Amino acid sequence: MLKKLLVGSVLLSASLASQAGIISVIDGADMAGIEVTASFADGSQELVTWSATDATSGSVVGSDWSLSLSGETFGDYDGSTNTLFGEWVLVNNTASGLTNLLINAGLVDVYFDIEETIEYTDGSEAGRPFVSSDDVGTTASFTDVYSAPDLFGTLNIAWESSLAAGASYSFLTDTDKAVVSEPATALVFLTGLLALVNFRRKS
Repeated sequence: MLKKLLVGSVLLSASLASQAGIISVIDGADMAGIEVTASFADGSQELVTWSATDATSGSVVGSDWSLSLSGETFGDYDGSTNTLFGEWVLVNNTASGLTNLLINAGLVDVYFDIEETIEYTDGSEAGRPFVSSDDVGTTASFTDVYSAPDLFGTLNIAWESSLAAGASYSFLTDTDKAVVSEPATALVFLTGLLALVNFRRKS
C-alpha cells in the first residue's frame, strides 16, 4: 500500500510539473497579494499587502511610507541620464529611518527573475539583476529559491545606516508569475477527493 502511495505521489508531482508555466511579462497590478515588511531604526516593523491601484499598477501604503510600481516589472535603465523606468519606488515619510525592506512575492507565485543573459527556467525569458538609484550602503539579497539559479520568492533590501525620513529610493528587479493550468488544478482536486473517499471506506 505504501509503495503504491509513493508511486502515485511521484506521478502526481510529475504531472503538476508538466502543467506548470511561467508568465514572464507582468505588471504592478499582477502582483496583488505579495507582502512587504518595512523595518525601522526605532525597532518597529509594519507588514502591508500589495494591491492593484489601476490596470497596470500596484502598491503598498503603510504608516507614512509606501512602495509602488507602474507598468511592467522588467523596467529599463538609461545610464546617460541615470533614470529608471518601470521602477519600484519606495518613499519613507516616517519619523524614523528605514533599515530593511522584505518583499515576499512567492506567497502568490510571483518570483524575482535575476538572470539577464540566459533563460534557465523555461518561459522565464531574460530577467534583471537588482539595480537601484543609490547602491551606496545598500545590500540586496534574494532567497526562497523557486527555480535555481534565476527565480526567487523573496527580496530583502538592507541599508547600512538607514533610509532617512523624507527620502525616496528607486530600484529595478524583474518579476515573473508561475501558473498552473486548469487540467493540473482539476487533477489535484480529483486526487484529494479520491483519497478522502478511500479513507472513509477504510474507517
